[in-house]
Order: sequence, then structure tokens, then C-alpha cells
Amino acid sequence: MPKHSIRAVTAVAALACLTAVGLAGPAPGAPAPGATTSPASPTSPASRFVPGACPKPPEPIEALSGARCGVLEVPENRSRPGGATIELAVAVTPALTPAKPAKEPVVFMAGGPGADAFDDIPFLVESGLNKDRELIVMGQRGNLYDRPNLACPGDDRFNGQAVGLGYDAQQAQALLLKAAEEARGLPRSTTVQVPGTGHGVVPQSPCAQRVLASFPDRPTAPPDTGCVDDLEPQPFTIIPK
Repeated sequence: MPKHSIRAVTAVAALACLTAVGLAGPAPGAPAPGATTSPASPTSPASRFVPGACPKPPEPIEALSGARCGVLEVPENRSRPGGATIELAVAVTPALTPAKPAKEPVVFMAGGPGADAFDDIPFLVESGLNKDRELIVMGQRGNLYDRPNLACPGDDRFNGQAVGLGYDAQQAQALLLKAAEEARGLPRSTTVQVPGTGHGVVPQSPCAQRVLASFPDRPTAPPDTGCVDDLEPQPFTIIPK
């Protein structure tokens, strides 16, 4: 199974995991490695890059052997100066023409949300993104090499067990359903099923956006899911040729 297909999980499982362990979204205003931002206001704390060892993925990534790595330390909640911080994994791959690299780097973060950006480094390098400039790869909040790592255990097991299976294989589908059911049972989790949507549930549904937006404001309380009750599945038509 292609790696990007393996990552696909149901919207139900993804939303349940997010509401159980935290919102895994990208940190806005991330500075380039080595830079420290000055707070624009008392509610905008500074972020800082801390050099460190590169991650060691299960399948070694050759480009990491020559990369500069570390973490971007950012506030967990930017509206609370002096509060807890989290660490976002960063890898800086040098330009292939180091004698005269371009000043501006390419900064890459994977989609998903929640996809592992480091897994895309071989593809990015093969595509020449660091041909004449540095390539900066950074994980989203809660990603695999971040601290804390907010991965759903069931989804992780599914990804490992589904290696080599066809995505439409009956066994892969059974494993996927099992992972979704496990996500529903996570402590303090809330399962939200938005009708008429699939993998793109958040960008396609304003209701799903409201549900997720209500969670960071009150992370210890159930999210506001009132809008889901009024939704109806969207009809679609298949027109034969």
C-alpha cells in the first residue's frame, strides 16, 4: 500500500483523537531556524529554535545525515504568556549548491492534518526543492517527533499492520474500522460524525470547523457539537457516460 494511502483514516477517528488528546495544528508565525522572535505584545510570547539531534525514523532518511535538526519551542497557548511550551521537530537540509545558495529557504509542513512531514523528505529532495536553497521541514503540533506526541495509538497500529495490504483489501478495511472504534473509546473523547463528508471533513464543513474551534477554548470540557444535529447528508448524482 502506498504510504500516503496508509495514512488515510476515517474522519470519525481523526476527530475523536483530536478531541481526546489535543488539537494538532500548525503553530502560526514559526521563525526560521536560529531565529528568535520578539513578542509583538504581552499576549504574543517569543518562540525559539533549539538545536538537537535529528529524528531516527524506522526507515533511515539519507538526507537527515547532513541536516541540521532541533526543535522550535513555542507556547502551547499564545494567549497565556509564561505558560507551558511545546516542541516542534525541525530539520534543515542544506542546498545542493552550497557555494551560492538562495537567501530564502523553502519551508515545508505536511497536510492531513497530522501527517508526518519528515516522511516526505526523500520525495522533497528528489524533487529538487533544495537544489539552490535550504529546505526546512517542520512538524505540526503533536506530530510524531514533537513533544508531546499526540498520535492516536489505534491509528498508529493500523498504519503498521496495513503495510503491504491493498487499501481496498477486506483485511485493511477491518483494521481501519477497528482503529476508528478504538478512537471512540479513548478517555475523555468525543466522537463527532459529520454526515455527507469524508477525508476533507474540516475544509468542507463549517460545522466541523466550529466543533474544532470550540475545543481549544475549553479543552477540559466536551466540544460544542450542537450544529451537527441540524445537518443532513448531501445528495450526489452519478451521471453515466
